[in-house]
Amino acid sequence: MRQAKYAVLVLMLCLQCLLAAAQAIEWSPPQKQRGRTNYTRILGANSTGYYLLRCRNKDFSKDVFLERYKGSLTIDFSRELLIGNKSRFENIVLYEGGLLLLKSMENQQTNKIELLSTKVDENGIAGTTWVKIDETPKKSSNDIGDFTVVPSTNKSLLVASHTEYGSNNQSVLVITIFNTQQQQVITRKFDLEYNYENLRYKELQIDDFSNVYFSTSFTNTTKKKNTPERKEHAMYAYFKDADKLTKYKLNEGNYYVNDFSFGINYIKKCLTICGYYSSTNEDYVGGTFLYNISIDSGTVFFHKFHELDKGVVSKMVGEREATKRPELSNIQMSRLILRSDGGIVMVGENVYTTQQTYTYYVNGVPQYSYRSVYNYDDIMVISLDPDGKSEWFEVIRKKQSSMNDEGYFSSFSMIAVKDKMHFLYNDNSRGNADVVDVSINNLGQREKNTLLNSKNTYALIVPSESKLVSYNTLLLSANKDKQFSLLKISF
Repeated sequence: MRQAKYAVLVLMLCLQCLLAAAQAIEWSPPQKQRGRTNYTRILGANSTGYYLLRCRNKDFSKDVFLERYKGSLTIDFSRELLIGNKSRFENIVLYEGGLLLLKSMENQQTNKIELLSTKVDENGIAGTTWVKIDETPKKSSNDIGDFTVVPSTNKSLLVASHTEYGSNNQSVLVITIFNTQQQQVITRKFDLEYNYENLRYKELQIDDFSNVYFSTSFTNTTKKKNTPERKEHAMYAYFKDADKLTKYKLNEGNYYVNDFSFGINYIKKCLTICGYYSSTNEDYVGGTFLYNISIDSGTVFFHKFHELDKGVVSKMVGEREATKRPELSNIQMSRLILRSDGGIVMVGENVYTTQQTYTYYVNGVPQYSYRSVYNYDDIMVISLDPDGKSEWFEVIRKKQSSMNDEGYFSSFSMIAVKDKMHFLYNDNSRGNADVVDVSINNLGQREKNTLLNSKNTYALIVPSESKLVSYNTLLLSANKDKQFSLLKISF
């Protein structure tokens, strides 16, 4: 019996060693939390180190600090990005050659809001010479502009966009492509056929060939509510060689498009659009759809709508609930992974908001109020083959509620390495808030491991503040022993 116990202990130690060897974990020296650096945005890494932004406010509009960390995760410098009192921080783009800082400010002489850029030197100091990249007319006295700046995959190009009012209150989108040398490549203005107030721009991307893609959602208030015609979802592609904007309407028949995303498959040289749809209501998910568009010709060479496998619904809500309602609700598209064979992995999350009533007292008199609780529950992973058919599906059980907790229990971080996807999150299902790693391989087989045990280390990651810094390494913002720290995990 004693030998059997020893054998079990040895086996447990071996398993722990194997698990530890699977991931290499490194911590930065902890820092005290300061009011001016409540929020973190990790930019990534180049040959000079790891870069991140720190700010007092969640919107990173002003009082932004740039920090660089060495390979050992010790801090190299922390400096405020000086952009001027009347300027608004817009973005900063990290590339191998350095950093490009972008701000916006009003030009009172022209009554326009300008998007300006300058380079940041190796010591983290912003230049004093600013180059105008874009400008937009002020729409109102309190307008601050709506610039969006996105880099291409290889970081050689960037696209800036803003909206304007067109004739008859139609929406106009203006794009400007420029490079890291702050040189404009091309500027185009697109008059869209939709009313400005009812059109929402969802996502903007630029590929390495200077093609620009953006998605929209338009609510047609002249149509009846809860009808497929009420909301129109569309994909737009500007192909630079043809110098042409092409629209792709995603609604089909009586289907309600729920949520979708897109990406560029460089191996297949196509734009892939993938999302959820419903046969009954725009808030439900009853199937998946897939569009593939050739980057060379701009033509749709494949599109398909597929109902969800009944097993997916049963696994998410249970068989009894699935028989009552064969569609899911509150599913939000979270990630889209494009495979080299043309297949796709769709990652969705059960996200919803609830209202919580609470009581407080003023001069002994009870007062009642409400607060919002943001819930991030189960993760739904579906693998589709190149024809859009389901190959396998898996559900990761989790239950998170976020309410002024600085994002610790808001969703998950993810990295795909070789034949596995790793989902990292703070698991408080047993009240101990371990950091866990749930992996799913290319066959849909799931495995759950504790990455950081709360009994040994008090640590919480901030899932929204993470960045892939190499093909197999994830850098995360974390709270370790109630102090700020960076966590680097290599798989």
